[in-house]
Amino acid sequence: MLVSLHATMKRILLTLFLIIIISINIVIKNVIFFDSYTSNKLDYSYDISEKASTKLRIAASGTFVRSLNYPEKKLTMEESNFLLQDIISTSKLRIAGFGTSVTYGSGLDNPEKENYLKLLSDESVNYAIRASDPSYPGMCTQTIVGNSIFDVIIIEYERRYSDELFYLVQRLRKRFPASLIIVTDTWHLSYILVKENDKIYFFPSWMKENGFKQITSEFLDFMKNSSVEIIFSKQLDMREEFMNHLAQVFDVKIYRWERHVNDFKKLLLQNLVLFHRDGIHLSKEGHAFFARDLRKLIQNQTLPSINLGSWGDGDLCLLWVDNGIVTFKPPSNTMIEKFDKRKNKFALRLSSNGTIMSIYNPFDSPRVLSFWFMATGPNTTIYPKTEISLFNQEPIHILPLENSYNYPVHVQLNKIIGTLHPGNNSVYIKPQEISEAPFRLVGYAITNGKKFPSKMFERPMKLS
Repeated sequence: MLVSLHATMKRILLTLFLIIIISINIVIKNVIFFDSYTSNKLDYSYDISEKASTKLRIAASGTFVRSLNYPEKKLTMEESNFLLQDIISTSKLRIAGFGTSVTYGSGLDNPEKENYLKLLSDESVNYAIRASDPSYPGMCTQTIVGNSIFDVIIIEYERRYSDELFYLVQRLRKRFPASLIIVTDTWHLSYILVKENDKIYFFPSWMKENGFKQITSEFLDFMKNSSVEIIFSKQLDMREEFMNHLAQVFDVKIYRWERHVNDFKKLLLQNLVLFHRDGIHLSKEGHAFFARDLRKLIQNQTLPSINLGSWGDGDLCLLWVDNGIVTFKPPSNTMIEKFDKRKNKFALRLSSNGTIMSIYNPFDSPRVLSFWFMATGPNTTIYPKTEISLFNQEPIHILPLENSYNYPVHVQLNKIIGTLHPGNNSVYIKPQEISEAPFRLVGYAITNGKKFPSKMFERPMKLS
């Protein structure tokens, strides 16, 4: 009996010893994660006494404010890996992202694998478009998403957020009533103002004024020793108010970076590690930071019902400028051509004789047809004036000239052509003159006509 009791006590003591060892190991890892940041590149050190905060505090219903008391030094590879190792549990969720070049991953060595969406889940779908805003996704949401089902949708847009973003979120919420939708409300250096000698500069302009084009160790030393005053643009106040309204109307969550602090300079120096050298896009550490925070917001999300809502009036958008793929047989006197071999740009090329194009409206009521076509500018165009008309409708005259730039550009424009009736419609396209280049059609959209792409989707390219 005593022998048996003695053996039992030994097992209990051994178990307690192992638990203590494991606990110490976990504590050590946490200390490494929060406090041991070293760098062989830039020195982001700044004299602060507080430890890194990792808490998201709830500021209002549905709004999560990220405390940015973040370590300033660049992470080693081991520390970056440790930062990401707790993101695995979200991989079963079906995640999609809409956004700009930030969400796309511009500035990363491997944007397709290192952007924050991929860090959340290898199966995530990235619908981000570089140099964009919410206007095109809001107009063509059904075409972009199709029949896919998502548990979590993350939306990142900093510009044209009022009308266009409202419409995009409205369509996504109507389609996915049970999904978690997160809209980001963060900032970058273009939203920061510098007061110096009674003058106010945007932060990037102030950098250039002092001989710095990018964030470097020399610039960090210069900034630490400067006596300038750092403030945030009031544009962020208006955006914050709109985002709060968005959360109330559509039951979305807002992921927001803090900015209401007493020491703006300290806040900025602490968080430059999150930005790419250009001060606009996220660094590799910034994407890890984003992913880790978003994981906390979505970790309790369960798979929603497959009972989806509708796409409303629907949309059908076809763009072949980037891939040359069309889902219809090119009409007579036309051909798909690669007109820019360096940038791999494609168009449906029309001969001077014109053509009749058959376009099918799949909806059970009339819809608005708009065309995307190539244009040049600002002073002259290489493309012909072209007349386009639908049966029994007034013809539209197109001059493929864009004069709102102050340098030569080659862009894609969008213009309403007319109303499509359900079923097949004949569209008559006839160039009105001989020109240097043929009329080039790069896409069309069938929508309710409420929204159209902004000028950001012209994708200006300087002519050589």
